[in-house]
Amino acid sequence: MDGKSMAWYIGFAVGILAVAVVCMVVRAVQKRRGVQPGDYDERQQVQRGVAAQRAFVTLLLLLCVNGIVSGALDVHWAKPGVDSFLCMFASVAVFVVECIRRDAYFTVKQTPRSGIAIFTVVTLCQVPATIMHAVDGDFVHNGQLTLSVINPACMVLFAIVLVAILIKRHEDRQEDEE
Repeated sequence: MDGKSMAWYIGFAVGILAVAVVCMVVRAVQKRRGVQPGDYDERQQVQRGVAAQRAFVTLLLLLCVNGIVSGALDVHWAKPGVDSFLCMFASVAVFVVECIRRDAYFTVKQTPRSGIAIFTVVTLCQVPATIMHAVDGDFVHNGQLTLSVINPACMVLFAIVLVAILIKRHEDRQEDEE
């Protein structure tokens, strides 16, 4: 099991389940407030499509570079699966930041306030695991990044999104004042 105990895999599965439950609760609260996932106006839908294309191209390029580095050059910089997760995180960051920049991340009825709270909580939740793995020196094993880098990568992803929301919100306030 790659040096991981059954408890680690159970913890990973419970973590994924917890994320799914939180997503369902957030969706239920939004539904009760009258916000539906499809409440994006036409301009937002177009902008989300552009952001999705950029994220997809980013993912393809990263996977191609990873494939060339791993396959042709025989340089394995991360454990199997870790490299894919990191490529996906980068792609998700491109999508979300592009949507935020183009006012297409939140629906017309949503406010960034709930997003700021959620992204702050998720970012802060990653701090203890990141510190624990850093203290244990678990990030690299035999010259390859391990699954332990997923926590700091997730923390960085959510921190980037949080900063993008805060910057956009600040820019919008400055525009409103002018």
